[in-house]
Amino acid sequence: MALYFSVKYNLIRAVLYLILFKKRGYGAEIGVWKGWNAKMIYHLTKPEEFILIDPYHSFSCDGVYPPQLEMDGIFARLLDWAFDKPILVYRKTSKEMSAYTYCGGLDWIYIDGNHFDVYNDLTNWYDNVKEGGIIMGDDYGNKGYPLVKKDVDKFCEERGIKLHKFHFQWWFKR
Repeated sequence: MALYFSVKYNLIRAVLYLILFKKRGYGAEIGVWKGWNAKMIYHLTKPEEFILIDPYHSFSCDGVYPPQLEMDGIFARLLDWAFDKPILVYRKTSKEMSAYTYCGGLDWIYIDGNHFDVYNDLTNWYDNVKEGGIIMGDDYGNKGYPLVKKDVDKFCEERGIKLHKFHFQWWFKR
């Protein structure tokens, strides 16, 4: 059952990336972890530039993160993979990186970082996406992360944004 869910989950995401994300565009992913999703996005969209943001800090808030030494190794492997590609990897928080604004220069962004504060990721990054660009994320309706749904709904409701959702994925046009 777990394998079926994993295959279905990743297939759905892949199809959504192909439909929604501009090919050869400029994009970012907040919350990269081991890079599986980043690699899928990269291979499907062949971005002109791809910005990956993750602090790679061993937070203990939900029991998901391994010890810091292992996090350092995960980061090093991501750097090795990204080395000869148009990929910029930042070992910073989403909030820290949003200060280096891209002034509406991103075609899309995928938010899968701090599942306990998606609202601030949306607030901090919204203006960095071009008008008509896509803001997308993960774990909408996932019972393990109820704040994701709450934060995304609140953000969209406040701004009158039409939200789309399918199988834990959520997105909207800027």
